[in-house]
Amino acid sequence: MRRQLSGRRRPGPGCRVFLCCLLMTGLLSRGVAAAAASLNEVVEKGLSINFSVDPAGGSKVVTQGDLASVRFHISDASSGAPVSGLRPAVWLDLIKPAEKADNDPAAACREKIKVYLKGNLASRPDIDLNTYYILSMNDDASISVIDPLVAMTGRTNLLAMILLNRPGEDWVRGRNDRRLFVTMPKAGQVAVLDTETFSVLKNIDAGINPVRIALQPDARYLWVGNDPADTGVGGVTVIDAVTLSPAATIRTGRGHHEIAFSEDSLSAFITNAEDGTVSVVDIQTLKKIREIRTGDRPMAIAASGLAHAVYVVHETSGTVAVIDTESRELIRQITLKPGLASVRFEPGGRWGFVTNKKEGTVEILDSSMGRIVQKTAVGRGPDRISFTEGFAYIQLSGAADVAVIPMSSVGRDENLPVLKIVAGERPPGEYLNHASADTIVPSGENATVLITNPADGLIYYYMEGMEVSMGSFRSYGRVPRAVHVIDRNIRETAKGTYSAKTKLPLAGRYRVAMLLDSPRLTACFEFDAKPDPSAAGKDDKKQVRVDVLTEDNTIIAGTETVFRFRLKDLDSNEPITGVGDITTILTRTPGAWKQRYPAVPLENGSYEIRIRVPEPGVYYLFLGSRSLNAGYARIPYSVLNAKDSDLRETGRRREAR
Repeated sequence: MRRQLSGRRRPGPGCRVFLCCLLMTGLLSRGVAAAAASLNEVVEKGLSINFSVDPAGGSKVVTQGDLASVRFHISDASSGAPVSGLRPAVWLDLIKPAEKADNDPAAACREKIKVYLKGNLASRPDIDLNTYYILSMNDDASISVIDPLVAMTGRTNLLAMILLNRPGEDWVRGRNDRRLFVTMPKAGQVAVLDTETFSVLKNIDAGINPVRIALQPDARYLWVGNDPADTGVGGVTVIDAVTLSPAATIRTGRGHHEIAFSEDSLSAFITNAEDGTVSVVDIQTLKKIREIRTGDRPMAIAASGLAHAVYVVHETSGTVAVIDTESRELIRQITLKPGLASVRFEPGGRWGFVTNKKEGTVEILDSSMGRIVQKTAVGRGPDRISFTEGFAYIQLSGAADVAVIPMSSVGRDENLPVLKIVAGERPPGEYLNHASADTIVPSGENATVLITNPADGLIYYYMEGMEVSMGSFRSYGRVPRAVHVIDRNIRETAKGTYSAKTKLPLAGRYRVAMLLDSPRLTACFEFDAKPDPSAAGKDDKKQVRVDVLTEDNTIIAGTETVFRFRLKDLDSNEPITGVGDITTILTRTPGAWKQRYPAVPLENGSYEIRIRVPEPGVYYLFLGSRSLNAGYARIPYSVLNAKDSDLRETGRRREAR
């Protein structure tokens, strides 16, 4: 049945654009708050705003390239009581040399905020603490980074493209969300991604066919499941999450491996699908100490810290095995029906959701009682399970709908209500090359989720309270197989204290602009980031900006096209002229087509290349220069759409009408 979902929600991307318009016309016209007793304090409209920035990455002072903690404490100006529940918007921007001579810094800051609110790529601040980024694990060896809130000149939300050695399969975030670890089965490696720069830091050898990856609760070790292609014995590769090097290889058994841990990080539990067993590994010694026969074809495993137990579901026998994490003994078998596919506990650890793909049902397991308490039909092929604060989401492999269960009804209502939302046109099961990573995740906004449907080639944006998705994101020529969110929003971390951690890309003086919508005011501050002494003389790479001069990014397949661009120094904003060694690489996705073109210098820092592509599709243009010490990964790239000539002419005729 279809019903509307209820719940509090934060404005989505469309709502934010409307809010920005209101703020630009009303709020900013009122001016920036007046400075009080300190340069780091502003008092306005009954509020006292205290700003501070402190090193958060091990340095003694705020340093370029290191983490910094940006913090605002907002209190009542009269009583000093902290003010909670605000939603400040914050931007950090390096003050350029041309801006240092501003006679009215407050007015300059006010103008900057207006520019930030427009949301164009060319007007982005160095650091935006009001956004989140969507990472799409694609069907080829790439990860797309999508900015859902910025319209990049009206053409694409694609912020960056991370290139891997081979296609990814599963991923897990590090402790502080600054690193993301991605398994690459065909490469036998785990890629370590820097989520600040969206680049690959390192590739770690991780054994044969690494598929699943998990980080133990204390974040000491990464555990990677090795699934041999034949029927040989596999196991796990253990990676030190600090040194980023392999710590152990442990043989466990045959078949696919799923991984869970005890809450105290003393024990790891690894399933062996072909053997019908679970291997218990002592984490302190990294040795296998026990093999427990649990049932036919263990398909999934999940831990409940509340119950101090792990739960293993079996596809063939249709049972749920319960293993005590302290005694490391099998303590219970719960008999259900064959066809079990997955199990996952909500964050509190009491309610476990068990899907049965064959029966089309979800059963609710109460870990405090050790038994099933509810069961409901959800649709064809229930598979992946995800949670928000108020709802459980179950993706159906056999239907384009997603089943949604209100958490307020779990364990209470005799008949568990199931809501249906439309998340695409085709059932996800029509796409065969599924990733192991999650396909449904909470977004960076309250009461919203992102739903991947690889059969449609889209990531859907859904707001709780609606029956259909509110929009979608493409991965630009690639098929999204899984989704992950990097959250950069500043949040209330203590009563009246709003903070976020961020990496400062360059040394220099930064402007910090803060905007409040209620009460309506802005406040601006400044601070210095010291140069990194260890980086002196090691990195003289010029910071380059690319301004595309060719207005239309649509080109004609099989026809020579002139593409012009201008290079500017990011620090001085001056054109970079006369660079004779700029080379370009044009690649098509998906596919292996690649062609290099030299760039010809023109005047005023502009350059041109003459390109010809063989067929319609999406192409990526990368720039590099040895003399600028700027490789292809350091200069922003462009996206070109190649069309047939008849489609281009048809479009022109329509515009003429």
